[in-house]
Amino acid sequence: MGMHNQLVYEAYQFLSLFSPLGNIVILYVSPDQLLPLASAFGAIIGVLLIFWHRAVGLVRKGWKFIKKNKQKQG
Repeated sequence: MGMHNQLVYEAYQFLSLFSPLGNIVILYVSPDQLLPLASAFGAIIGVLLIFWHRAVGLVRKGWKFIKKNKQKQG
C-alpha cells in the first residue's frame, strides 16, 4: 500500500471516530495538497537533524569528561 493510501486510510479511521463529516472531509485530500506539507515536514526534520548532530556531540564530550574524572578519582 502506498504512503498516500496509508495516510488516507489512517485519517479516515481517525476522523470517522469523532465526526460524521469525517467521511466527506477525507475526500478532499490529494497529493497536490500533501506535497507542501511533506516539504515543510522535511524542512523541519532537516533543521532538527542539524541541531541533533551538535547535541549528540555535546553529550559525547560531557560523557567523556565525566568518565575521565571518575578514572582519576577511582
